[in-house]
Amino acid sequence: MNEQPEVKAGQVWCEADPRFERKILVLVVSAKFGVLIRNIKTQPGSQGRWAKRERFNGKRGGYAFVSEGA
Repeated sequence: MNEQPEVKAGQVWCEADPRFERKILVLVVSAKFGVLIRNIKTQPGSQGRWAKRERFNGKRGGYAFVSEGA
């Protein structure tokens, strides 16, 4: 099984569903709120939105790890 790294600020992840090509940047990781993310292409200046930490698992419907920085 492909183990995903721990989610950290500054990492780039992509949509694990092959129908989508979205890449996101992790802005903040919070134990209380989850993971603050923003779409790299369509939201370059946005404050981001919150995503559940469970989605960062590499499986369809979640996000797969790409790299440590944008």
